[in-house]
Amino acid sequence: MRPVHQFTVVSNVPESLRAIESLAANLHWAWDRQLARLFDRLDGTPDHRSWRDTGQHPVDLVRRTSPACWDALADDEQFIEQLDTARQRLDDALDGSSWFSRRMADGDTALESVAYFSPEFGITEALPQYSGGLGVLAGDHLKASSDLGVPLIGVGLLYAEGYFHQLLDSDGWQQERNERIDPDAVGLHPTGVEVIVDLADVAVTVRVWRVDVGRIRLYLLDTNVPTNPPEAIAITDRLYGGDEVHRLRQEIVLGIGGVRALRALDIHPQVFHTNEGHAGFLGLERIREWVEQGLSFGEAIEAVVLKVDETEEKISLGMKQTEQDPWVILPLKYPVGTRINGKVRNLTSFGAFVEIEPGIDGLIHISDMSWTKRVQHPSEVVKKGDAVDVVILNIDSENKRISLGLKQAQSNPWNDFFEKNPVGTEVEGEVKNSTEFGLFIGLDGDVDGMVHMSDISWGVSGEEALALHHKGETVKAVVLDVDVEKERISLGMKQLERGGVAKPGTTGAASNKGETVTVTVLEVRDGGLDVQVGDDGATGFIKRTDLGRDRDEQRPERFQVGQKFDALVTGVDRSKKPTFSIKALQISEEKQAVAQYGSSDSGASLGDILGAALKEKQDKTK
Repeated sequence: MRPVHQFTVVSNVPESLRAIESLAANLHWAWDRQLARLFDRLDGTPDHRSWRDTGQHPVDLVRRTSPACWDALADDEQFIEQLDTARQRLDDALDGSSWFSRRMADGDTALESVAYFSPEFGITEALPQYSGGLGVLAGDHLKASSDLGVPLIGVGLLYAEGYFHQLLDSDGWQQERNERIDPDAVGLHPTGVEVIVDLADVAVTVRVWRVDVGRIRLYLLDTNVPTNPPEAIAITDRLYGGDEVHRLRQEIVLGIGGVRALRALDIHPQVFHTNEGHAGFLGLERIREWVEQGLSFGEAIEAVVLKVDETEEKISLGMKQTEQDPWVILPLKYPVGTRINGKVRNLTSFGAFVEIEPGIDGLIHISDMSWTKRVQHPSEVVKKGDAVDVVILNIDSENKRISLGLKQAQSNPWNDFFEKNPVGTEVEGEVKNSTEFGLFIGLDGDVDGMVHMSDISWGVSGEEALALHHKGETVKAVVLDVDVEKERISLGMKQLERGGVAKPGTTGAASNKGETVTVTVLEVRDGGLDVQVGDDGATGFIKRTDLGRDRDEQRPERFQVGQKFDALVTGVDRSKKPTFSIKALQISEEKQAVAQYGSSDSGASLGDILGAALKEKQDKTK
């Protein structure tokens, strides 16, 4: 007698160890020994036997592990490190570059998806849906396709009792035993999809489950649905059980129900493969689809002979060859630059495939997904099933490839910035990065501008100017140039000092430390003078003590606003403005005069030397 209900007490997995649940649910551990070793530390096995010996599924092992075991593992730093490594290992296996993705990137294949139908899949003993070689071969195909990145989709049946277990009694006679499968204990995911298959006037509801096999998704069809009559529920009771009628019903459910399940899941394979013909009824279902679309029965079954192999006595047929090749008219239908709406069908490490019309997909390369973000994986921008606006960038009819642009369907932020901020506009932003040649400033519209080190501050070298600023600092700058095509914005900070941006025809040049410049008095203060270099240059300050060598020269009141004189650039103050000194210039000129016109050793007095220097300077100004 079958039990009415069976209950399993499930313990809570600590938050720090929750990754083990997803590791157990994906059957990648079935051929990844390093991953499988992680489950050896769990104690949820019956009779304290190894989960490997009993054929227990790790999902069930996780459910039955005791709270005491979880607490111990949560405190085990080595186990947590092993868990993190295993999680990364699985992520790399699922999302990393593959042999097939590299072939697609190189344009070596136009294959996008293959539906692989088989009545059994031998992936692991923990999921007993196989009996022998046929199932093991099918299971190996899924494993290899996952490792290679081949876009395979498995379709099979979910047998409630799997394949029978064999044992010998005390007299040596073979005994058979069937055990019912608990979907929750073997990592089956409900898809929520159900389809109807008609069997001799009986409408059978078929439920669809999903199993994750590395990168590959395996869909299993189940008639064990309460609303079905008993004879329909029994269709998927066990593998290779019952009479010929029972087997025939299984093959109808697999072939016809499998195609309908894929359609309900919005999966449209390019190729349908039947493993040894057990799902041969899928051909009838596809003919029915053609008739439903308006073809006659004769037109639907009409095919073009692709290849005749007389040695193997095989004929390869194709249905699509009866139609006009859509790639011939695509360039006319969608000229380069056309904006269209499509649906994201698949994501790869290098981009996203978007269906622009039934059966026609184009690729958005990650470099064409965003104007401003450096996209590492397309999932950062789009997800499967998204409706997106794209622009046709190129159509290669010969190789059946379409290049699409996502960012091209959006406004160009560099052009938007230029329209809002023409040259001369003052902007504000945060220092994002400092390099050996300048500062990168984050601006509105998620774009960056660069201040070259020569445009940071007056009166100091570029290296000294860079040292005045740090990452995260908010600064103001003026727009010097915007190159929309090259996506570059040039900014200047020193131009915002008094005098603003250099006017056309003026120099506005920087003054470096140690350089002699002519300054104009802007304001007289008790502590010194506010001055400006030239008519449009930097503004700075001369301290009282720098107004001359002698004390009587160090009086600000002896200067007037508008007065011009020469001074030496001595550095920058805390506000990053240049500082000047008349005294330093006097000392510098005195040293130059002594060096040029004599020294105390020659017997000439300092007055003679300076007099000669002054006379030469006056002669030059005449």
